[in-house]
Amino acid sequence: MTALTCGPFAFLSYLVLGGSAADLQRFSDAVPAYFMKGGNGAQALQVHLPVGQTLAEAAAHLLQGYPAAPSQSSRVFWWRRGEVGVLVDASAGLGHLDTCLILDDRPKSVAGDTFADSWREWLQISNALIARSADRRTEITTVTVVQAGVAGGVSSGLVPVVAEKTGVTEKIGVGEPRVDVIPAPGLTEDWQWVVKEIDDHRLSQIVLKLAVSGLPVPDVGEEIAGVPADLSWPDAKVVVLAEPQAGDAAELEGEGWSLVAPDFEQIIA
Repeated sequence: MTALTCGPFAFLSYLVLGGSAADLQRFSDAVPAYFMKGGNGAQALQVHLPVGQTLAEAAAHLLQGYPAAPSQSSRVFWWRRGEVGVLVDASAGLGHLDTCLILDDRPKSVAGDTFADSWREWLQISNALIARSADRRTEITTVTVVQAGVAGGVSSGLVPVVAEKTGVTEKIGVGEPRVDVIPAPGLTEDWQWVVKEIDDHRLSQIVLKLAVSGLPVPDVGEEIAGVPADLSWPDAKVVVLAEPQAGDAAELEGEGWSLVAPDFEQIIA
């Protein structure tokens, strides 16, 4: 359903135009079953859930690569793609699927080439889950949140919406209870702002790697020697352009700046 899979503005538009909250709820309640079947190009695995271990704890272990205990008799299903995982507990039947959606936000994962795509997929699945019935457990969390012992999600009620915003915990919704989500974990506020401001997909992936490299936070969108810079470091006089134009390098060099290609290794050097 477009209202739950195309972001928060589609969701709000649906509500404003008089869309059915009941239809949203029915769709969202059914979403976890998709991951039990291995949807979206990844294979689901039936796994044993240790006694006393929460869904979030189990999901965090699995996403970090701890060995799963396959079990054909288990009613717990694990789905993973990249840095995103979904753990579904169907022990109470298909009409009551408890679910944990988790993102691996550890620094080494954030620095990986696939993290930006995984983060966006995590947001999309979050939006699809958040209109679920209040009696179904829905956790939306990250590995570092679970490691810190902080609850990353609460039972979702009708009808909250996740805002695709970085840097803060969002609590936006109509009705209670609300769902708490941390959309851009693992980064400082300054770097989260940089990620948010970058529109170029390839450059955004490089920025995510730079954010955990120890490099100073760059300026974004500054005009230097008449050239709009995507990233710039004034102290080092270094500029990065996603799509440099003819003459840009000469203009920048004339003002004492160095134009560097949008490449992680070259920027670090």
